Amino acid sequence: MKPIRFGIVAALAWALLSLLLVALSVLNGNTHAWVELDFRMLSGVVLIAGGALGFEQYVSDIIIYSQIGMPITVSNVVIDVALAFVDGFVCGVVIAAIYNRLTALIGNTNSGQVISFGISAGIVLGISSFLLAIVSVLYNFQMEHFDFTVRPVSVFFLAESKMGIAITPDIIRDSYTLLPKNYPGALWWLFWGFVDGFIGGAVLYYLYINTKNSGEDAFFL
Repeated sequence: MKPIRFGIVAALAWALLSLLLVALSVLNGNTHAWVELDFRMLSGVVLIAGGALGFEQYVSDIIIYSQIGMPITVSNVVIDVALAFVDGFVCGVVIAAIYNRLTALIGNTNSGQVISFGISAGIVLGISSFLLAIVSVLYNFQMEHFDFTVRPVSVFFLAESKMGIAITPDIIRDSYTLLPKNYPGALWWLFWGFVDGFIGGAVLYYLYINTKNSGEDAFFL
């Protein structure tokens, strides 16, 4: 897998998703758009570094927007999409780099590729979720839970709720849905991020290798 190419694909996908969130907010008549901070490894590092070095005032707007939404203005949307592009590129490059190393160890068979991509996506999403949890603790986020949009584990919990069954203990469910209030709690988000990333990544890559034309050189491979 070519890291730069896959980085560009991930960057475009994440930028389009951020733009889609803004568009949906406008269509719903909202004046603020939801800012998706998950899968933003670089932003997480910058926000943590800013807090640790005493530069909170320079990132205060991002912290506020992540909790109450971003005012929908042209400049804000441009900045948000640009940051999403950069974050997506960084995550895509890291995923591809890990994937290449794993396929060399596991093997380049179809099953090996699926497992390697799942692990790679799990590692990156796990790190991103962990960084987001640290940010929420460091900046004392006021919101109690984070909306995971559509993730494998969140879909499972939703199915439990809709079916009226309670397989998962509340303490396990809370470790996934509630924002950590301390640093040890962030380790749960590291774990859940990996689980979501592994399942989602493996499924997506399985669908990819089973639908692409034989012998086709995909853009990001």
